[in-house]
Parts: sequence; C-alpha cells; structure tokens
Amino acid sequence: MSQPTPQKFIQSSQEPKFGGVVNVVSSVITPEAVKQFAQDTAGVWLPKAPVSLLRNAQLGKDDPTAQRVNKIQFFEDTFLEFVEDGAFYFTVPVVGTAVGALIAKMQGGLDYKQIGQSWAQYGVKDFSKTVPTKLLAAKSGAILGALGSAFAFEYMIQHWKNVITAKKFHTTNFTGVAGLEHSRVHIAQGESDPVAKATKRQKQVGALWLGTMGTALAMPWVFKRFVKEESQRIPKLLRYLNFGSSGKSQFDTHKGFQGLLTLVGLASYLDASRDKLEFKEQATRLSVVIPYLLFGQALAGNFLAKGLEKLAFFKDAQGKFQSLKDLNLTLLDVPKGQSLWGAMWNKGTTPETILKLDLGKEASQFKSEVEKLVTSGAITQKVADKIKMAQSKGLYWSSLALGAAVCGVGINLVAYRQTNKRHQKQEVEKQKKMVALQPVQPAQGRTVFQSYGGFAAQGKPLEDPASAAAIAAPKVQAPFQGARLSTNPYGYGQWRI
Repeated sequence: MSQPTPQKFIQSSQEPKFGGVVNVVSSVITPEAVKQFAQDTAGVWLPKAPVSLLRNAQLGKDDPTAQRVNKIQFFEDTFLEFVEDGAFYFTVPVVGTAVGALIAKMQGGLDYKQIGQSWAQYGVKDFSKTVPTKLLAAKSGAILGALGSAFAFEYMIQHWKNVITAKKFHTTNFTGVAGLEHSRVHIAQGESDPVAKATKRQKQVGALWLGTMGTALAMPWVFKRFVKEESQRIPKLLRYLNFGSSGKSQFDTHKGFQGLLTLVGLASYLDASRDKLEFKEQATRLSVVIPYLLFGQALAGNFLAKGLEKLAFFKDAQGKFQSLKDLNLTLLDVPKGQSLWGAMWNKGTTPETILKLDLGKEASQFKSEVEKLVTSGAITQKVADKIKMAQSKGLYWSSLALGAAVCGVGINLVAYRQTNKRHQKQEVEKQKKMVALQPVQPAQGRTVFQSYGGFAAQGKPLEDPASAAAIAAPKVQAPFQGARLSTNPYGYGQWRI
C-alpha cells in the first residue's frame, strides 16, 4: 500500500472567519460518511423493523385493548437507529471541523485543513518525525472537542428516547414498551423514573461537555504555556486517535473514535434501562452487536471472501468451470508469508488502521488482475465482467445480508424471547409472594368466635343475675351470614361456619 505524497506544513492565512465556520462544517460531510450511514441504517433497521412491529403485538386474544401492532417498540428502534447512526458518523467530523476552524483562527498562521488530515498525509510512517507544536495543540483541541461532543450526544440519546416515549406514548414501564403489559405512567417497585433520570443525566453530561469544550479551546494556550520546545514528537495517544484514517478526507472519522463511541453507547444503554428486564435484554443484545460492529463484520467479510474464492466458479476460455482460486485470483490482500489471522492482526493494531480488519482488495487492484487474465487468453471479457461483478456486488451484498441477519433479526429474536421467559418467571414469583402474604382462611367447622358467659361460665356466681341472663341470651350477637349458632352446657355459645 503506497504512502501518499508528503505535504508541507503550509502556513496559510486562508483560515475561515468565525462567520464562515458553518460553511466549512456543511462541506465536511463526505459522501463516504453518508454512504456508511445509509448502509448501516438500512442493513440493521430495515430487517429489524418488522420484528419490532410484531413483538408481542397482541396482549390477549380476548382483550379489546390489546395492541395489534407494537408502535412503541417500533418508534424506539427507529429513533435510536437513525439518531444514533447520525451521532456515530457525523458528530466527530462536524464538531472536529468547527473546533479546528476556531482554534486555527485563534492561533493564526495555520490552515485549519491541516488539523483534519491523517499523519499519513504528512508522510509520517514510524512516528519518529517531529511536527510543529502549534499543529499538535490544534489537533489535540479539535480531537478533544469532537470526542467530548460525540460522547455527550451518544450518552444522552437513550435517555431522550425514554423521555419521548413517556411524553408521547404515556409509557414509562419497559413491559409496556415490550408489549408484555399495558402502558402506564406510574412507577412501580423495581423500576426507575426515566424522565427524572434523564433530567439528572442531562445536567451531569452537559456540565462535562462544557468542561471538555473549554479545555479543547484552551489547548493552544496550554501548549504555549507548558510546552517549551518548538517541535514535538507525535504523542502516542494521537497516533491512535486522529482524523482521516483513510488519508483521503479531512476530519474523517477514525476507527478508534468509533471503538470508544460504542463503549459509551454500551454504558448509556445500560444506564437508561427502566427495569431489570430491559437491562438484561440490552446486555444480551449488545454482547453480540458491539463486537460485530467493531470487528465481527470485517471478520465475516474476510471469511466470506475466502469462501467465495473456492466456491465461485466461472468458465475459462476452454469452457471449463474454474474457481477463482484455480484462476489465481484472490479477493483479499494478504501479504506473502502471512496467514489470514496474522494479516488481520498486523493491520488492526497499527495506529492508522486500528480495529480495521477488512482485508478486501481495492476494486482497481482486483480489476487489474482480472484484465491480465483476459489479456493472456485465460478468460473472455464477458466472464471477466462477471468476476468483477462478483467481487464488487456479490461480496458486498453477502456481507450486508449477514450483518442484517445477525444484528437486525437474529439477536433481537433471541433477546425478545429471553425477556418473555424472564417476565413469565417474574410473574410466577410475584404470584407466589402474594399467596404467601394472604391471611389464612378459616376451615369449615372451625370455631371463629366464642361468646363467653362471664363468670358463670367458670362456675362463679354473678353479682347481677339479670346481667347474667342477658349475656347468656343468644341475641347478644347475631350470627353473620353463612354461620350457625351452637350451644353447650358450659354457658357460652359458638359461632361456626
């Protein structure tokens, strides 16, 4: 993989004015970011949408208020998918550009575009080269501001979703969202108030965000005050957290940023859970989704490509079916002498490509190899076009379908089923507790009330015979419905059931 032509550190006076920051930000959303947003949203949300709509869609066959379609679950999944993907792919480049432009303006003598370039754009390979302190300060501030904003946005999305559900659908209980019970707004035992928690978290996260942005804008002053040297070696942290990992676009989202954002999202999902059922469901789902997004998708794509090399057959010039491997065509860029696992490890641990395990060949490189086979007479041009289509379209759609099956349908069905079972178990335990707390009902024939005849019942004389006669009379207390009066020679009556 060739390195881009090194660029000089141009001292430019073309920094945007404060009024032009909006125009700069509006132009930083690259087509690649939009494509990735559309791909991930469609690949996960489209297959998940029907699963959300039909989740426990009917609370009871004889219940006239049963939900036929789970609108609440559908809304929450849709809101999270679109808004969260937007935060994931657009916050870092937009905020990074804005903060970088402001810092460049404050410092002066620095082109803001330099801040958003990858180290590869400067010809930095082994990170032994020194760079201007002014550039390091600007990069540090832009990265800190971008990450702080992305973290705050990512963390609050789950809580905002809960607030909208409470206000719009009058539902604060997760069991109502999941279609396990009817919606309600009162908070039961074992549940948390989502609106109160969102308000509290918004104040906390907002304070942290303001502190982060203040620190980011102060970075030029910090470097000027505490860094005496005119040039510094690139800090180790900035090697793994830097803009433009592809080396093509300014302020492009780095894979390292995405890795940190997923961890923040994990904490947010668990913190915003409204009860234990939702907490366990989210933990189950994210235990698969997060690893898949970070490296599972790349791993799956690599192994799909490896299988396609052996299982995709095309006719050669003699009309014989040959696999890509037989034609000496490979879909992966694995250096000679390295295994597939070794190549992924070496690529995924370098600063510029951290967590980036995709080894797929560039389309231009693969196309060149296929054209060589046409030139040599091994295959026809018609077959060559089919092979190129398999590499560009077949592999892409296969990987997308696998991701949709895993993250869009499979893990959600598993998580929903587990939640149903946990809820059923929870209800059984609740019923057992209620039965245990109920008072013991008297058995048939058991004495429940005795009316004694005073001292006469004990064989002692009464001072007032008239009172004794009144007490002994059966009219002292009328028997309650379903009871009968029995008399005995001991001078007292018994109410019996």
